[in-house]
Amino acid sequence: MSKRQLVLSAVVFAAFACHGVLSAQKKQSDWNDYLGGTDSSHYSALKQINAGNVNQLDVAWSYANGDEVTYTFSPLVIDNIAYFAAKQGSLVAVDATTGKRVKVPVDYTDDNNHVELWTVSAQVQHRFTRALYGFATILWHDEQNDLNGDTKGLEEQIELQWRHRQTYIYGILRNSDLTSTFQDNHFQFFEVGVKREF
Repeated sequence: MSKRQLVLSAVVFAAFACHGVLSAQKKQSDWNDYLGGTDSSHYSALKQINAGNVNQLDVAWSYANGDEVTYTFSPLVIDNIAYFAAKQGSLVAVDATTGKRVKVPVDYTDDNNHVELWTVSAQVQHRFTRALYGFATILWHDEQNDLNGDTKGLEEQIELQWRHRQTYIYGILRNSDLTSTFQDNHFQFFEVGVKREF
């Protein structure tokens, strides 16, 4: 299986393989909050999967994400429709049982869900040598969300790339300093990798 495919893990399959049983237990069948619930507990009250049969699980289906990005996420599942990120971060809706893409109308009926988002970003790139490139990016994020609180902050990223033919060796350093109503999110991230284009 190619790295360019997004393979939904056995966890998603485990939660939705028994579609008939899940439909009967409507209250427990949805995974409509990040990490399962408002407490992000990763917990489901369903009993179909247990320590005795978890080793029998297999991948039910996969979805090609359409780009070279690896997405890490907790899909949301509502009424047997799985929502997750795919090509360039776009939202995709698929039938959770079959993995076939479906069209879902978007209806914003919650009048209390007012979100105002401002982002300002800038990127500078420089070619140091024929093979060495540098990128510096800065992003200001200001979100006012009536339901989830306000978030403001600055994120910076520096990336160096060494390119030779179709091979890229890169290093990324990211700093995030976001403050929100409920928590402050300060972290540094460092990534080194190799990409090859074919």
